[in-house]
Amino acid sequence: MDNSQTILDLLSQMQATADDIKRTCQETRERLGQQRRSIHDQAQEVLDRRPLL
Repeated sequence: MDNSQTILDLLSQMQATADDIKRTCQETRERLGQQRRSIHDQAQEVLDRRPLL
């Protein structure tokens, strides 16, 4: 294997890693958004059940 092929292989691996990172970040953002909405909904339910003093 010559150097140019080695470089191309490394670049391909780096791109695959970058794609994995992007996908993981997107999944994490979505999960955190769902958790935030859930927490907000739970807090709103508590406020709705309890009259303000």
